[in-house]
Amino acid sequence: MVMLIPTMAHAKRHLTKADHVTLTFYDGSKTSGYLYDHWYRGIYYSGRQNYKFSIVPTVNSNKKEKTEYNVNDVMSIDFDSVNTIDAHWRACKVAQFEYEKLMQLLDKYTYRFMSIVASDSAATIFKCNVVLKAPVGDNETYESTQYGVLMHGNPIVYPIVTDGKMDLEAMYHHLKSGKNSQFIRFMKNHFKSKANCTAVERDPSLFLNVYQDFLHSLKQ
Repeated sequence: MVMLIPTMAHAKRHLTKADHVTLTFYDGSKTSGYLYDHWYRGIYYSGRQNYKFSIVPTVNSNKKEKTEYNVNDVMSIDFDSVNTIDAHWRACKVAQFEYEKLMQLLDKYTYRFMSIVASDSAATIFKCNVVLKAPVGDNETYESTQYGVLMHGNPIVYPIVTDGKMDLEAMYHHLKSGKNSQFIRFMKNHFKSKANCTAVERDPSLFLNVYQDFLHSLKQ
C-alpha cells in the first residue's frame, strides 16, 4: 500500500500539447489553455481531491500568467488531445456517508471533478481518485478510486464502488425516504446477491444496466 503525505506545494511540470484543455463555465461560455498546476487527478490538495487547478495560455507561460479556478467556477474540463485517457471531467456534488464514534453524520457532500466512464439516456457513471484513511495508523492515508452514479434528473453523484468494493451507504442514507423508497428497496434486493455485487465491483459501468432494470420495473 502506498501512503501519501498531504502537501500544499507541487513542482511545475513540463507542459505539452497533452495538457491543453477546454473549460466550460456554468453560463455556457468557454476558455482554453494548458493545465499548469494543482491538477493531480486525485492526489490530496487542500483537503479536497481535484478541486482546484490553474491554466496558462501557452506551453512556455510562467507562473505570473496563470489563472486559477475551482469546482465552483468551472462546470467541465475537457482534454483536447485524442490520446488522453479520462479526457472528460465534470464538476460533481458527491454524497457522503461517514460517522464518528458518537454516530453523528459528518460531511454530507463533497465537491470535486470526476471523469466520465459511461453514460446512457438515464444515468452517467463517473470516477475519481480519492484519498482514504489507512486501516492502521491515525494519520496515514492512501489513494484509491471511487466510482459514482449520476441519475439524470438528480444533481447528486452517489458513490457505488470505492477501493474496489461496493459502497452504497451514502445512496441509501440520502435516498432512504419518500419517493425514493422503492428505488432503495430494489437496490438492496439486487445487491443481496454476491454475484451481482462482484459484477459491478469489477465493472462499475454495469450499474447502468441495474438502474435500467429498476426503471423497467416501474412500468410493470
